Amino acid sequence: LGALDAAQRKRTLLVHGDADDTIPLADSEAIAAEAGIDLEVIEGGSHGLGALVADGRLADLVRRVACT
Repeated sequence: LGALDAAQRKRTLLVHGDADDTIPLADSEAIAAEAGIDLEVIEGGSHGLGALVADGRLADLVRRVACT
């Protein structure tokens, strides 16, 4: 992420589920802060975020972010 220029950082979004038991949320928070990118924390989201794909929330997130 360090190689991204400012315009690329503005278009980069890190997505992390707060119920992820594989990678601590704190890791993504630190990466986002250090890289200067946005972090979207998904309430109840697991590591694979599979439920978000199944129920359409991930698609909704992508559409929302793409329109900003």
